[in-house]
Amino acid sequence: MITINTNYTLINHNDGKATVQYYSNQLQGHFTLQTVDFIPQNQFTKVRSSKYQSVVRKTATRLQQSDSNQKGVLYSMSEAIYNLLNAGNRNIIATVAIQSRGKLSGEEDTLKHFERIFRDVYNTIENKPIEAKLEQLAQKVKHIFIAIDEITGDRVAEAAPHRSGVEFLLGISQLLKRYGLSDPNYFNTKIIVADASIINVDIIQQHLSDKIAEPNKIFFRKAPSINACLTTESFTFNQTPAIAINTNSYPANKLHITYKTLIQSLKFQQKKKKIYATKKFDLEQQTQTEIINDLETILLNFPQDQVIVYIQDKTRLTNLIKTLQSNRIKFIPEQDYIEIHADCDQQKAQIYKDQVQVIFMTASASRGLSFPRVKHILIDLPRFEIEANLMEVIQVIYRGRGNPQIDREDKYLIFYLNEQAVYYLEDEDDRKYSLQESKLNVLNFLIILHVSIKTRIYGYGNIAEENYMMIPVGGKSIFSAGESLSNKIKTLIKSLKKEYRQGNDDLRIQQAFRQLEELMKTTDITIYEQESKTTKLSYLKLLDDFRLAFLNSIDGNLNTLLNFSKIQTGYVL
Repeated sequence: MITINTNYTLINHNDGKATVQYYSNQLQGHFTLQTVDFIPQNQFTKVRSSKYQSVVRKTATRLQQSDSNQKGVLYSMSEAIYNLLNAGNRNIIATVAIQSRGKLSGEEDTLKHFERIFRDVYNTIENKPIEAKLEQLAQKVKHIFIAIDEITGDRVAEAAPHRSGVEFLLGISQLLKRYGLSDPNYFNTKIIVADASIINVDIIQQHLSDKIAEPNKIFFRKAPSINACLTTESFTFNQTPAIAINTNSYPANKLHITYKTLIQSLKFQQKKKKIYATKKFDLEQQTQTEIINDLETILLNFPQDQVIVYIQDKTRLTNLIKTLQSNRIKFIPEQDYIEIHADCDQQKAQIYKDQVQVIFMTASASRGLSFPRVKHILIDLPRFEIEANLMEVIQVIYRGRGNPQIDREDKYLIFYLNEQAVYYLEDEDDRKYSLQESKLNVLNFLIILHVSIKTRIYGYGNIAEENYMMIPVGGKSIFSAGESLSNKIKTLIKSLKKEYRQGNDDLRIQQAFRQLEELMKTTDITIYEQESKTTKLSYLKLLDDFRLAFLNSIDGNLNTLLNFSKIQTGYVL
């Protein structure tokens, strides 16, 4: 048995070569199969630093993105599996975490790398599998299990993240059929899809059966009359037999839920728009005070219990931590608390997560990590992108699990919600109606939240005397693979500004993002289209293109003429 995994950092630290980590009861030491480096699981720190540069300087005033030979995560994993199979290894467990299924050049995408595992069994000229090769592979490997976790997506990217789990599922399914790997005469092939948001066959069919881009949404259904803790249901998914296994549970003896709402009423004043922002800030500060008071009470009365504090806004989260540090005699990072968000070190989080009492997290950390000692979860409810954020909130309330003893005790959730109500007229009745409307908005939001939570725990929630299912689900889309230089600089500027706003007094940070902004204002960016395939071109048309390119070169300065590509001899047949 051999288990393998890889990630971008590991590959980057190995000069961009195809690299995987492995654990095996037979193999040992650092070795190479074909072009893939295999590094033992416990030797990660011994990998040399990367010398790869994504940007190279062409002239004193011109930078150019370098030709990237760095191998990707899926490429490395697929090549590793292929070489292990050829070396006689039959029992392979491979795990990999990717943010999205991304587009490559032309019509291809990163899932194309997955075909490398089975390239020997497919005839690319005739576009069909080779029966003899399938038989040979079946003698080595009978069982092929492919598990896809969190198919509704992970909010890793900070700016409008889109999910591509459905694209990945359908792409894998098509590949298995095309290569003959789903033929039961040769293989026992299973695709296992796991996600807490997909709990109903109708929703599975509606959300997973096609890859049409869709926005975030909340599925709403009347619940069936009977909902058991564990259910199985057979159905047909894209003309293939499938089975849905659903568990309705929560890891606690009792779950105590508290809702704390703060509503602020303001008179509309057209010429004083800044008032609303100021008052909104005051309202958020009151919410912060409520969270701090509740957290202080928990730390005082339950010193052995672990607490999760979930706030979407990282600036507010930072301010809350600073307030706690000023209020308490001792509140030290990695001793008393840790922060978990998109920019944090996941390995460090794994090390300290059981040692600290308070875990502060954002939506970026709502999946993947579990905290067995957690009994209290404090959640500041965001009022934007409600569908996607509700999905993450439901993920957060399941982060406290894994300790059998604590999972049999009571646990506590506290939700914080603030609303700003604006009334327009002096009339008392109009003011009353405006406040009632704001209260109704808050009530509607809380009903959706409550029913969504109960749907996850019981399989349904009740509104009045009727039972319904509410399931927040992320949208479907696809990311482009890679990132341009301009996007990297944009991300850097955004990160520097965020760091400066969060209270870092280092003036060099402010100077850095201002100079980068000035640099980008005067930068001329040229995009060159790369053609990966040979195409037929008209020779006469090429002459016109050559003349135009040459005229553009001599129209500038000597530098542009010197950069003109070397003229090649043309042959006309």
